[in-house]
Amino acid sequence: MKPGNSKEDIRRKVREAREAYPLESVQKDSHIICEKLIAMKEYREASHVFLYMASPHEVDASAILKDALESGKKVYIPRVILMGVMEFYRIFDETDVEIGSFGIREPVEGTPLAQVKEGFMVMPGIAFDQNLRRIGYGGGYYDRYLEHVQEGAIYRIALAFDFQVFSSLPADDWDIPIDGIITPTRTILR
Repeated sequence: MKPGNSKEDIRRKVREAREAYPLESVQKDSHIICEKLIAMKEYREASHVFLYMASPHEVDASAILKDALESGKKVYIPRVILMGVMEFYRIFDETDVEIGSFGIREPVEGTPLAQVKEGFMVMPGIAFDQNLRRIGYGGGYYDRYLEHVQEGAIYRIALAFDFQVFSSLPADDWDIPIDGIITPTRTILR
């Protein structure tokens, strides 16, 4: 698949490809991707893990959530607090989430706000490229959150299916690059 010139065109094309991707393949590929991430030195050494909750047809990171909690890592999940703004909250168990903004699971009310902005972050996205650029869903939530994080304090990894990775993507000045991408067949690291 060749992307068009605009981010919106790329988002539309990748969404269509994701929706056409069989759910059995989503689960099989998600398992492979999670195993690769869990084996990473940077993840194993991290005590703070920032993790997204997957929507349908997105790489399912629940195996990472389970491993992080069982390993005694401090786990943080995002919750939308205002349009365009999210914060991460600490969860202690897989049941500390409920359906929230955009139909995505978020931490339940009363979970503590993350007091740290350092560690290992697993990021969602629509499209990625070999230069470690990321196109998100268009709300700028992660870019806004990360602009308040000291450079290098959070190691940022994206999980993607192979068809979500392109040779090159358009980027804006405010787009914050990632440190790596994991797909079922390859790992691209800075």
